[in-house]
Amino acid sequence: MNNKQTSLKALDYSNLFLAASKDTIGPYLSVYLKSNYHFDSMSIGIAIASANFSGIISQIPAGAFIDQIQNKKIIIQIAAIFTTLSLIIILKQKLLFFIILAHGIIGLATATINPTISAISLGLVGQNKFARRVGRNEALIHVGNVFAAITTGIIGCFLGNQYIFYFIALLCILGVLSVNNISNNEIDFELARGGVNKDKNNQTQNVSLMESLKNRTVIILFITFFLFHFANAALLPGIGQKLSESNPHLSSLNMSVCIIIAQLVMIPTAIITSRLIPKIGIKKLFIIGFLSLPLRALLFSIFISPLQLILAQALDGISAGVFGVTSIVMISNAAKGSGRFNFIQGCASSIIGVGSCLSNLFSGYLIKTYGYHINFMILAVIAIMGIIHSLIFIDNTRN
Repeated sequence: MNNKQTSLKALDYSNLFLAASKDTIGPYLSVYLKSNYHFDSMSIGIAIASANFSGIISQIPAGAFIDQIQNKKIIIQIAAIFTTLSLIIILKQKLLFFIILAHGIIGLATATINPTISAISLGLVGQNKFARRVGRNEALIHVGNVFAAITTGIIGCFLGNQYIFYFIALLCILGVLSVNNISNNEIDFELARGGVNKDKNNQTQNVSLMESLKNRTVIILFITFFLFHFANAALLPGIGQKLSESNPHLSSLNMSVCIIIAQLVMIPTAIITSRLIPKIGIKKLFIIGFLSLPLRALLFSIFISPLQLILAQALDGISAGVFGVTSIVMISNAAKGSGRFNFIQGCASSIIGVGSCLSNLFSGYLIKTYGYHINFMILAVIAIMGIIHSLIFIDNTRN
């Protein structure tokens, strides 16, 4: 096995192990703070929001920073180490201030891990093979999420909630060790930031940060991503509340099943999407994924039984699975030649974060004022607006 193959295999394991550090901590932190420390809902909400807030404000500078750093793997390693230390603080400290601080640091760390993995992937395989590599990354992340969800559930039941965080810390350490096997020499620095254009004298033509954001394609993608997440982010919390009202004693189990079903669907969806991009184009695939979003919202507004609602949640696996692959590839295409791939990716992540926050606030108001049916119907309309926008403005490329 040559150095590049070793690096790609190490990237596989990194995606598996670090998935839990990015996606699992928040939901279990709320349970831990309620059951172990008996915090009130407001305090728990602030602790959870600290990671979201720090992630939103740090995505853009993190992306610009990643574009300029040659040694990309050390960024992931430092982020994973800080996540591990923050988990220990959460376990050892009972003061709300320190828990908010620790979870905020985890948000900062997560903001650097995702774009750095994309950068390393692009630098290792290049533009032509990037879509398939992204599909593999996304599938492995979803496998890691399913493994973490099942394992943490078992640990929480038999050992206690606090041991969930020890388990996630162990996964972070394994992630650090896996990333260490990626060879920096195999990562093309210029490709990892989207490549750069050169003039007739073979001199690099740097694109400024502001110039990269004036790109028409980039602006279109930002609007599209905002609409997608404004329509999508509040659907799972909304269905969680609906399930809790009908079956309060099974609320945690139902939510876990919803998450696992969606993740299981995302695994093949991500792989299939990455392989179909060269054949039918990225726009068609993105629209297919987007169409499952309003359909899911409409089904949520109609269905009543827990089984029906859980089965409808499987559509999240299609929309999120397609979006996870196509969004990164579209950003890569838009940033090609600018040297600002990770900066633009960071801006997109911040916009996604803002869209998700506003979605939950808006949905909370709708549910309280008009009920679940109207809430899901309005979110479906917003998703349809996003689909129309995508049909009109997004270009159909096959790479």
